[in-house]
Amino acid sequence: MIFTQNSRYFSSQFFLQLLFVFAGIINAPNISYSQQQSYKPFTKEQIHALVPSSSRFVSSLQGKWERSPDNGNSWDVVELPFSELEAKRVTYRRALRIEKDMLQKYSWQLYCTGVSDEVEVYINKQYVGRYFGGMTPFYIKLPDRMIAAGTNTLELVVSPMPPFTQRHIFSQKSYTGVIRELLLVGMPQIWVNDVRIKSTFSGSTCDLKTSLTLSSGAIEKIPLPSPDSGKTLSLKKFPVNIEATLHRMGKSETISQSEIRTIEIERDRTIPIDLGLRITSPELWSPSEPNLYEMTIKITKNSIILDEYVIPVGLHDIRITNDGEKYAVMLNGSPFTIKGVEYSETFGGVGQTVSNEQLEKDVLLLKTLGVNVVRLRFAPPHPFLAELCNKNGLLLLVDFPAYDIPASVAGSDEFLVRMNNIAERSISYFDRQPCLLGWGIGDGFPESSSEVKKYQENITSTIHQLSSKILYKTVRFGAKNIITDGIDLICFRADKSWQPGDDFRDEIERMRQLATQKAVMVCYGKLVQPNNLNGYADPLSVESQAQYIRDCYRTVQQTKAIGSIVWTFNDYSTTRQILSTNSSDQFVCTSGLMDEYRQPRLSYFMYKALLNDEKEPLLRAGNFKEDTPVIYIGVGLLFGILIFLLMSRFRRFREYIGRAIFRPYNFYSDIRDQRILSTFQTLALGVAIAGTGAIILSSVFYFYRASAGTEFLFMMLVPNIFRAVLDTALWNPAYSLLLFTLLILLKLLGIALIIRMAAFFVRSRIFYTDALTISIWSVLPLLILLPIAMGLFKILTITSSHWLLLSIMGIVIIWCTTRTLEATAVVFDLPKPRVYLFGIIIIIIILGSFLLFMNYRSGLFNYLQYYFAVMR
Repeated sequence: MIFTQNSRYFSSQFFLQLLFVFAGIINAPNISYSQQQSYKPFTKEQIHALVPSSSRFVSSLQGKWERSPDNGNSWDVVELPFSELEAKRVTYRRALRIEKDMLQKYSWQLYCTGVSDEVEVYINKQYVGRYFGGMTPFYIKLPDRMIAAGTNTLELVVSPMPPFTQRHIFSQKSYTGVIRELLLVGMPQIWVNDVRIKSTFSGSTCDLKTSLTLSSGAIEKIPLPSPDSGKTLSLKKFPVNIEATLHRMGKSETISQSEIRTIEIERDRTIPIDLGLRITSPELWSPSEPNLYEMTIKITKNSIILDEYVIPVGLHDIRITNDGEKYAVMLNGSPFTIKGVEYSETFGGVGQTVSNEQLEKDVLLLKTLGVNVVRLRFAPPHPFLAELCNKNGLLLLVDFPAYDIPASVAGSDEFLVRMNNIAERSISYFDRQPCLLGWGIGDGFPESSSEVKKYQENITSTIHQLSSKILYKTVRFGAKNIITDGIDLICFRADKSWQPGDDFRDEIERMRQLATQKAVMVCYGKLVQPNNLNGYADPLSVESQAQYIRDCYRTVQQTKAIGSIVWTFNDYSTTRQILSTNSSDQFVCTSGLMDEYRQPRLSYFMYKALLNDEKEPLLRAGNFKEDTPVIYIGVGLLFGILIFLLMSRFRRFREYIGRAIFRPYNFYSDIRDQRILSTFQTLALGVAIAGTGAIILSSVFYFYRASAGTEFLFMMLVPNIFRAVLDTALWNPAYSLLLFTLLILLKLLGIALIIRMAAFFVRSRIFYTDALTISIWSVLPLLILLPIAMGLFKILTITSSHWLLLSIMGIVIIWCTTRTLEATAVVFDLPKPRVYLFGIIIIIIILGSFLLFMNYRSGLFNYLQYYFAVMR
């Protein structure tokens, strides 16, 4: 394992980080301002694409709202939609004016295309309800009794997502608020609500079963045509006719028409209805030929249209087959190879509030790239993105946002309810979209867990009742078993530790044997340093990313997998700092073929060449080699010379060394009897010991600094406030040596303070200098590791016995701990068992308090269990 060393001097980087933090603080309002300035609201055509009905009144609520981040104590002005940078509860309000005639004519609803999580709605200070958003599109009915003719006050209280949704490495930044545009929709008093479409092919014909729900409001407000105008309808059933017709997109010729159904409906009711259509010799939808139809559903009364709703229809037959040798995806009877990319619906400084104009540009870039499948992570897609994919021939795989979830969380009621809510809402809107290929139920679960099996059974049961699309899940390379019940497709995820080639191919085949009855695809990608152009020999260069994608793509082609998914199309902002790249902005996941602002990298052109059989771009090898940082050897020699000089110059110091190692009881007795040891010599020894420990820690962290396991442990154990300093230290050996030396010295001083404080309880006459002598001389065995420490990084790179090496170091640490307790027993003149007991209790209390606090704060124990089950 070799990684690029940052050559900047550590002090310069430290001050630069302080500057970045300060700049981030003072520029936060500017970021918000630029986000709002860059957003372009829906056009009339785009609004019609989202609410395709000429009988409904639609008005965008984009624009200025009052905003309160502190429960109404203070207010400012913001333009919605807007991605809030902080994950906290936010209140928005604005005035709505609805004229009397409009209030009479329509039933009013809010159409949320994307709210971060739960939203509470108030009209004129009256509570309407609490609704789950989760970035899924949904409608909120505004009660007629709460709306007044004229000006009304609409208030929305939006809550952030729960913490467990963000506890995975490389998680997208959690934005809060009304993230996508909000629409006010006036529905006719009887309207078409949910629509589901299921197609069945038989020879040259296709049968469409259209399941919809008919909803009603205050039907007594409907102006009745003669001869019904004198009737009172408030408590009576109202008969209406419903029919569906099918046209080719943009043409008026009727291709098929359903029977006319007559339904009687009462006030405030929802009635399910099935309509059937048959098409002869249909034009099929595919990525290469995205042929679309329009289905128009009309509700009429005496030939007067009450509601008209138009939805796009794409006819295709997608199924997974097995020819006896391998599984394949068949699209309209022909084999279909997945050529995909993961997509994060974010852009630069605007967060998730991506304008429709940018979505159109992204779809054009995706089509130019040559992919046929786009995998949506972290949130359901924007409704307008689905419309664009329908028209341009891109299939969507949509993940339910469940990544790296521990078993205990996966089995919790909160998680199960949340995932079911997201599934039901997402399926309700997107399942009828022609571009929808499948639903992903999770990524990186511990596959041997009974709780995960329970979750999988629960969520697949829910989905199967609502959808017939492909169900898939993602399993990390290295998994020992795979729960396949209810799943159609398994995605294997590789990380950069799996280099393309024989081992990569063998791992795919090994894991495929764990899921022999399922089709498989493979996901891969890697992070880069955006400005690193050192050639592919440097594993963090842009050339290395292009080479990795090329080699993985070719390796997957040699297996029985049905295709590839590249991680990712674009960079995106993250919740936590990323250690493994040492980039200038640690809060950006730089795994993209393009950066956050859609500037392409070399990997974009490489993947484009692979997908379209074009000439591959040339790669430069470069000349990169990383060996043991010289500073480890230099500092180690310096400390070795220091100890040698002390031993040769001071006879008593040499004697102390021998007695402390071979006759520790006599040595500790000298401390008890106040035989003074030189403070200077003790402090010099302490610096040498701390430096030795620092070389060991720095070498270990420097070696593991770019591993997924280190990212995961840092995510769980290190608060963000300390990450910038620690991450810089791990990439800069000089910085880390200084930092770890100081930390170890502080620890020795802290142990001495504890020993001094303990003297009050045993009435022993001991000074702090004596306690410090105990603290430092007890850990003398650490110096034995100095020769190993100087070459530890090299040893780690050439051997696979890391655990044996680290175990030896652990034994030395335990030895030093027992020496400290023994020294305390001798100096305090107490029985060893008693001191050992109290010492162990104190260690357990300190360590236990930290672990319990971290477990309370972030569920540490659950995630450590996950780490050893999946990440190790």
